Order: sequence, then C-alpha cells, then structure tokens
Amino acid sequence: MLMGATVVESSLKKQLSNVVLITGCSKGIGYALSRYYLQNGYTVCGISRTKPDIEHPSFYWQYCDLTQHEAVLCAVSEIYERMKGASLELLFLNAGTFGDAPKKAHTVDLVQFNNVFAINALAVKSTLDALLHIDWRPKIALASASISSIRPRAGMLSYAVSKAALNSIVKIYQLENPDIFFLSLGLCNVKTSIYHAITDGVSSELPELLALKKRAQGPGYVISAKQRAEDMAKIVERLDELQLEKGNFYEIRTLLKTMNLASA
Repeated sequence: MLMGATVVESSLKKQLSNVVLITGCSKGIGYALSRYYLQNGYTVCGISRTKPDIEHPSFYWQYCDLTQHEAVLCAVSEIYERMKGASLELLFLNAGTFGDAPKKAHTVDLVQFNNVFAINALAVKSTLDALLHIDWRPKIALASASISSIRPRAGMLSYAVSKAALNSIVKIYQLENPDIFFLSLGLCNVKTSIYHAITDGVSSELPELLALKKRAQGPGYVISAKQRAEDMAKIVERLDELQLEKGNFYEIRTLLKTMNLASA
C-alpha cells in the first residue's frame, strides 16, 4: 500500500514539473503571463484577490490579500502542498497598483500612500518571506518594476517611492540568497489598469505626464499586456545569453533591443 502511494505521488510530482508562481494573476500582465505559460506546458499557480477567468487543468489559483502578511504564508503554503513539493522554476512578483490619479505630493493622502506601498513593496517581501520560510526557493524571481523608481516624475509620489523600495528589496534578497536569480524589470508602457490610472486623470499642472499621455496616442507607443508577457518570457529564456547582473534593475525595452526583438 505504501509503495503504491509512493508511485502515485511520484507520478503526480512529475506531472507538476515546470511550476510558475505569479502574484496579481487576475488581470493585466499577470493574467497574460498565466495564459502564456499555460499555453507553453507549464503548471501555473496564481495568487490574487479576484479569481481570474482561466479554466485549465494545470492552473491552480489561491485567494490572498497580499497586504496581509500572515495570510500570505498560509496561501503560499497551501499552494506548495498542492504542488506536492515540486520545484519552483519561476516566480513573477507582479501584483501592483498605482493608486489615485496623479497629483502633487503635498496633496497625497497618507492612507492611499501606505496602501500603494503595501501592495507594490511590502507584498513582495511577504511573498518572498513565505517562500523562504517553507524552503520553496524559486530558481528565477522576476519583479514587475518601473523606470519611475530611478527616474520619477512629478505627480507619481506613491508609485515612484514604492517602486524604488521594490528595487532595494529585490537587491537585498539577492545578496542574501545568491542561489536565486532575482531581477527587477521595468516594463515600460503597457496597456493595463496602472497605465490608465497614470494617464486618464492627469491634469495640466503635471506637464510631463500630460506629454506622456500625448505621446501614448502614437502607434506602437503602448503595447498590450499579452505582448509584454511574451517579451518577459523571452528575457527569462535568454538570461544566460544576456549576462545580466543579478538583483539589478533593467528596462525591458533596452534588453529587447539587445536581443534585436521588434517589440522594444
């Protein structure tokens, strides 16, 4: 009986190979990443507050509010149990938000500021802490970062500060966990809810963001989440070739140009 159970468990574990974990999987880039990796034969585990519209035998969804630190460990542990201890190939730290429409820093509400920081930065720490606690160590961990973390614009206080903190979190976890390949990847202009939050409500008192909105009307300036997810997958596939420094921030457009890919 024990031998039979061991054989079944071994067979199931084999079926659960190539496991990918994606936070913020219900929409935007996280949703597109989930679909991409499912279509390419991976087992995809998704964490979000809203269940995504994905029905697939290799998709495992887990509800979690990533801003609740204690709940994250429970959610990650539940997924790990469902994976029967299969190794974690890829981690996409993708959950994020912009918050309210762009506004001058002195008018930003502290509650809103803290909410954005909790999702964009603290949730990343909570997710990594949970994975390390149960010793489910990803081989590659990619964080959805932003150029605003190193080149902030007026009107983007909450988002820029939280993304700058994200870069530091990723770098420090890299230094302390050299066996994992961490990367902060600036995703540039993608047609998601964050992009609309930045551009839809921008006023004339923020001329740099207003100029960005006008540039975005040009063909090809803003790309789909589906295309960007495919671009991210290409980066992962060619990490060795790119010879990037672990734990650093890179703009995806720069990397795509290095790889001579058109969607840069």
